[in-house]
Amino acid sequence: MYPLLPIFLGVTKTIGEVEYSVDRIEPEESINTGIMWKSFGKHAVPTFEEHSARLEKGFSIDAWLAMTGLERAFIIAARRIQRSIENQQTEAETRKAKQESKRK
Repeated sequence: MYPLLPIFLGVTKTIGEVEYSVDRIEPEESINTGIMWKSFGKHAVPTFEEHSARLEKGFSIDAWLAMTGLERAFIIAARRIQRSIENQQTEAETRKAKQESKRK
């Protein structure tokens, strides 16, 4: 888990008595594929991620580039948060399935 940073878009998960930004929580029930996205700089969005977000939302390259950087950043951030929520949901389902299998 990462230290508590400003909560972007207000999506949190409470662990114990502390709220963490959902995009900063590493799932415990996960498999590391070793795949890493490379970016052009420390704070740059990887090109693959940016174009995946663009394609998922159905924007043409011209329409995407016509947006401000802030507009694109919000779309990418919302996508990251949605992925984090999906990971947390999958982890909760995995934990529940393990608990139920122990009861049998």
